Amino acid sequence: MKYLKLILKKSLGAIGYFLAKVFPKNNRIIFFEDNQGNFNSNTKHLYLFFSKNKKFFKSYWLTSNKNVYNFLKNQKLGVIYTQSLKIFFLAPRAKYLFGIGVKPTNYLNLFSGPCIKVNLWHGFGPRTTNRPPKLNKKFINKIMSRKNIIDSINTWDYFFVPSDFAKIRIAKKEYKLPNYKIKVFGSPRCDLMFKSNKNFTKLDQIDFSKKIILYAPTWRTELKDNFKILELIKNFKDFSIFLKKNNYVFLFNLHPMYNDNVHFDLPDNIRFINPNPFFDINEILPKVSILISDYSSVVTDYLLIKKKVIFFLHDYNKYYKKIGLIDDFKKALPGREINNYIELKKAIKNKKFVNKKITKNIKLHLKKYYDVKYKNSSKKIFNFLNNI
Repeated sequence: MKYLKLILKKSLGAIGYFLAKVFPKNNRIIFFEDNQGNFNSNTKHLYLFFSKNKKFFKSYWLTSNKNVYNFLKNQKLGVIYTQSLKIFFLAPRAKYLFGIGVKPTNYLNLFSGPCIKVNLWHGFGPRTTNRPPKLNKKFINKIMSRKNIIDSINTWDYFFVPSDFAKIRIAKKEYKLPNYKIKVFGSPRCDLMFKSNKNFTKLDQIDFSKKIILYAPTWRTELKDNFKILELIKNFKDFSIFLKKNNYVFLFNLHPMYNDNVHFDLPDNIRFINPNPFFDINEILPKVSILISDYSSVVTDYLLIKKKVIFFLHDYNKYYKKIGLIDDFKKALPGREINNYIELKKAIKNKKFVNKKITKNIKLHLKKYYDVKYKNSSKKIFNFLNNI
C-alpha cells in the first residue's frame, strides 16, 4: 500500500507538471488556502482584498469544505472545490499560491507545477521551533521533528513576516530561511484592527451587548492542559454571579487545531466557541473588553487595538523547557499574570490595569511581533505582486 501511494503521488505529480506545460501560466491567477480547510486567518483577509481588485488579479479560494465552497460561491467570489475537475485545469495555470501552513497542501504540490508559493504564516509570538511538541503518535513525531519543519518551510518561495524582529529572530534564525525569501509586509488579518468600521463574526446565542471576556489559549498537545482555567475557577455559580454583576460574558475559544465540539454543564454567561469553519477570531477582537491568554499570537493582534490582557501561564516552566520560548516571556509581560481565582476576579475589576511598566512592555511586544509601520499589509502585498 505504501509503494502504491508513492507511485500514485509520483504519477499525479507528473500529470501536474505536464498540464503546467500545456496550460501556460497566467500572471493574474492567484490561489489562496487555509491548511485546515477553514475560511479565516491571513489568507482569508488577503483573498478578500484581492477579490475587490478583479481588474488586476483573478483570485480563487481553495477548499475541501463544501460549506465554505457553497458560501463563497453564493457570494459570487472565486472558489474551487479541491475534489472537482476544475482544479486540474486551473491549478497548472496559477502564478501564485498563498498559504499559512508549514507546507502547501498535497494537491497543490501535485497539480500546480512551478508556481510561486508564498507563506503568510498563521501568527507570530514568543514560541520557538527549537523544541517541537513531542506527541504520542509516531507519524506525528516524524512530521513535527525540527528538521522536517525547517525543510518544509524552506519549500516556500517567499515567507512574509510582520516585523524586522520576526525576520531576523524567527524566519532567519529559527526557520533557517535565506534572506531573499523573507519580506516584511505586516499581517493581512491585522489590517482589520486598524479600520474604524470593524465588522465582526456573529456567534449564535452570544449577547454582544454585554462586555466580552475572551479566553484564547495556544495549542497544547494534551487536551486536559487546555482546560486548566476551569480548574482555577471551580465555582462556576459564583463566577457567573460575578460576571452578571459586572455585565460580562465569558467566552472560551480553543485553538483551531481542535476540531471537536466541547460540552460542559456551565451557566449561560460562560460559553465555549465550538469549531466553525467561518469563525475568525480577529473579527470579534474589536468587541472583546478583556483577553485572557498565554503564549498565543492572538495577544499581539489584540494589543493593536486594546490594552487589557490577563496572562494565565499555568505551565510556564514546563512550556519554556519542553516547547521553547524565544526569550524569558515573563520579564516583559504586556499585561498582568494571574495564578488563582481571586487574582482573576481582581484583574477583571481592576480599572487601573495598565500602568507605566505594562505600557512600556506593550510597545516592546508590538515592536517585536507586529511593527505598526507595516500596517495596510494587504495593500503592500498587492503592490509587491503588481510590480513583479
